[in-house]
Amino acid sequence: MEKQLREAARKVGEVAGQRLDMDRLKEAIRSSNRSRKLQLVILDLLKTRPVPMNPRDMIGYSLHGNLFCGSPVKEMLDKQLIDEIRDKMAKGINRPEKHRIFWFAWLPTYQANVFEILKSRQVGIPLCETFRVFWDEIDEDKPFEGLALKCLRNPFIGSVGRRTDSMKNVVQGYGIDGALLFATPACRHSNSTHMLLKDTFAELDIPFLMLDMDISDPRGYQPEQLKTRLEGFIEVMDGKSNQ
Repeated sequence: MEKQLREAARKVGEVAGQRLDMDRLKEAIRSSNRSRKLQLVILDLLKTRPVPMNPRDMIGYSLHGNLFCGSPVKEMLDKQLIDEIRDKMAKGINRPEKHRIFWFAWLPTYQANVFEILKSRQVGIPLCETFRVFWDEIDEDKPFEGLALKCLRNPFIGSVGRRTDSMKNVVQGYGIDGALLFATPACRHSNSTHMLLKDTFAELDIPFLMLDMDISDPRGYQPEQLKTRLEGFIEVMDGKSNQ
C-alpha cells in the first residue's frame, strides 16, 4: 500500500508538472493529526445527553468533512464545531431525547422524513459509523507508511468484524438503545453484512432496523411506509425501556 501511494504521488506530479513537496506533505500530516485530536474532542462531547448536535449535520459532516483532511480548513471546521456544541450545551439549547440510536453508513441527499420522524419521537443520534476515529496519529517522517496504515485500518476494509468488534463499547459509551442501517443499493459491500450487524446487536439486546433507501434517487421513496417502519422500530425501543 505504501508503494502504491508513492507511485500515485509520482504520477500526479508528472501530470501536474510539479514534484511532491515533502515539507508541505509533512505539514499536511501535522494538520491531519491536529484535526484527529479535535475530532476525538467532538466525539466525547457527543456522549452528552441529550446529544448537542443536529443528527443530519453530524452524519453529513462525518462524510464531507473528510474532503478537507490534511488541510487547515478541517481544523478550522472542527474548532468551530466544538465551540458551537459547547455554546449550545452552556445555553441548554438541546432537543428532548428519549432514545439514542447508532447510525450505520450514509443518508439520503433528497428531502425525506427520516430525521423529522426521529425528532418528533425524541430519538437522538449521538454517533454514526463514518464519524469514528479508527486510525492512529501519523508519523510525519513516515507519511506514506502512516497513510497506508490509515487506509488498511478502515473498518470497511477486510472482515466485517472491524465494524462490529467495538460495538459493545459504543453502546455503553454513548447510551445506545437501537441501531439503524441506511442500506442504499449503491453500497453493496456494506449492505451485504446487514445480518451480521443485526446479529451483533441482537447479542447486545439492542433493536436493529435496516432501511432500504437510495442515497440519491427518490423514486423508490415511500414516506408512509418509512414512517410505519420507523415508528415500529421506536415502539420496540419503548417496550424495552419499560421493562
